[in-house]
Amino acid sequence: MAPSIRSRSAERLVDIIITLHQHGSVNRNDLMRKFGITERTVYRDLQALSPIIEHDGEGQYRLTAPFQHRECERCAKGTSEPAQD
Repeated sequence: MAPSIRSRSAERLVDIIITLHQHGSVNRNDLMRKFGITERTVYRDLQALSPIIEHDGEGQYRLTAPFQHRECERCAKGTSEPAQD
């Protein structure tokens, strides 16, 4: 059974979020090429993600500050041991 349009759209939205986490920002042309979708679909997807993404005014989209990837202090130090008090 082929995936429904709704499930493909949901998967694509998740993939866009993952792409933003990995690359920091992306433009709509890159999204159109990556997912093989039209400009209208890109705008619809970006609108659906508007509570957690922002446009920088220069053609790039990125996650808003609360959703941007941040490494924890222990990860940045390269250790997985719990912090000592």
